[in-house]
Amino acid sequence: MAHRSPWLALALGLVLTAASTRYAFRLAWERGREHFDAAADTTADALRRRMDEYGAMLRGTRGLLVASAEVNHAEFSAYVSALSLVRHYPGIQGIGYARRVRPGEVAAHEAHIRSLGLPGYHVWPPPDGRDAFPVTFLEPDGARNARPIGYDLASESVRREAIERVLHGGGLEATAPLPDTPGIDHDPQANLLLLLGLRYPGTPASDDDILGLIYGAFRVTDLVTGVLGSPKDRAIDLALYDGPRVDPRQLFYADPGRRFAPARYERIIPMEVGGRTWTVRLRSRKGRASPEPLTAAWITAALGLGVSVLLFAISRAQVQARVAAEAHAAATRAALEARDVFLGIASHELRTPVTTLRLQLERLARISRSDDATPLSDPGVRGTLEMLLRQERRLGALVEDLLDHLRITTGGLHLAFASVDLADVTRDVVDRRADDAQRVGSVVTVDAQEPIVGRWDRLRVDQIVTNLVGNALKEGAGRPVHIQVTREGLTARLEVRDQGIGIAPGDVSRIFGRFERAAPSQGYGGFGLGLYIVREVVEVLGGTVTVQSTPGEGSVFSVTLPIDPPLRQNS
Repeated sequence: MAHRSPWLALALGLVLTAASTRYAFRLAWERGREHFDAAADTTADALRRRMDEYGAMLRGTRGLLVASAEVNHAEFSAYVSALSLVRHYPGIQGIGYARRVRPGEVAAHEAHIRSLGLPGYHVWPPPDGRDAFPVTFLEPDGARNARPIGYDLASESVRREAIERVLHGGGLEATAPLPDTPGIDHDPQANLLLLLGLRYPGTPASDDDILGLIYGAFRVTDLVTGVLGSPKDRAIDLALYDGPRVDPRQLFYADPGRRFAPARYERIIPMEVGGRTWTVRLRSRKGRASPEPLTAAWITAALGLGVSVLLFAISRAQVQARVAAEAHAAATRAALEARDVFLGIASHELRTPVTTLRLQLERLARISRSDDATPLSDPGVRGTLEMLLRQERRLGALVEDLLDHLRITTGGLHLAFASVDLADVTRDVVDRRADDAQRVGSVVTVDAQEPIVGRWDRLRVDQIVTNLVGNALKEGAGRPVHIQVTREGLTARLEVRDQGIGIAPGDVSRIFGRFERAAPSQGYGGFGLGLYIVREVVEVLGGTVTVQSTPGEGSVFSVTLPIDPPLRQNS
């Protein structure tokens, strides 16, 4: 079954990739649609609000004319100038007033307007027996706005159709896009007018009561740019159609170069402007209005396929590695078992001659220290015997460490519980290690104010203290070692504090492991089992051992033991 797992992982990965890709298509499409719809609504609302603002501005102008018995050119110019059209109403070409002139009144009208400060004023083209609406004022002043002065708005059919709607309704009306007007100029932009009828308050609402027209003239490209900004900076494309549907024949504005560009999203929004319906067509631009769903989906597919293949490769490698690891683990276990057997045999075989050697050396040392004159009494021989005894004790300690390691790993560490005074054991260990302390130049002090008696194995407690004191002397660099024994409730506490080299933070977690050292092996003997044995014995006694250390300042090893260990009955 294990050899099939890579193929199962590959199949599962491909299924998940297909599902994720489909979901990515759907999610990216929906998010793109949401982003685009929000941008489209914002664009259409901005255009609608601006046209409403233009209508409000024309109504304000009508209020000026209604409030004055006769508005001359200077007053009209000052009013329009105060509006700051270029700054506040970008896109509008100008605000004009076209007075209604009935048949037979043309000459009198021309004379009147000339008397108001326009000496060259005349109505053109000739009205031909109908009511005329010649442009009387058009501001702001300039060469472009000077040309339409006197032009009869009703002389052209598109403008006349809008004027007829004003006469019948009296409200704000918009023209269709205007054709070029001979005599005014040729403009590549579409142009249109917003017209508003002027009548005095209180007069009946009939077409005969319309005194004239207030109008705004617009260039559509300037209008759109003034409202929405430059087309290259927008996230969506805009096209405007005159009428209730998208009809290429009625197109009067499209963003430059974008008329036939492909789009992923599109919105058609109708808009009422001055009694006419505009159709606003909004289309997304690639990479601007929304994330591209196909790109995101294919990225998902590629990643999913890559991950699936990677999982297949990893699973296959894991199966192969597992087989190799199992073989290696079996070999390692066999090697460890062989090592433990060797260590056990070696330790037992060494223990007997080491014990015999110690007895013989102690006998020779006693003879050398006696008062009898013998060759062993020579100070040089006596020093050699003391050195041999120290090395024998060190060798014996190593053998005991190996035996304890074997007992711990095989579960053969048995305890003999009895009443033990931790303070007494500590003082006894310090007395035994007095020569070692003197040799390294360390002063060992014990702070034990009272007996601390608990139910422990005396041999193992002695071993704990011996290993910690030996470690402190070894790493104490000839500086003082302080030992404190206290009782805290039902717990005994042993602290061994040195002022030696300390332990690096990265080494604290490993020093209680087998064959690990708190200091570099150069200059320090032993197998690295001392602290390991301390931890194992302390835990068997139901206690804990911790260390706090600062490199260069020393270490504090703390052992806590329950006064009455819970494992006592089982040991």
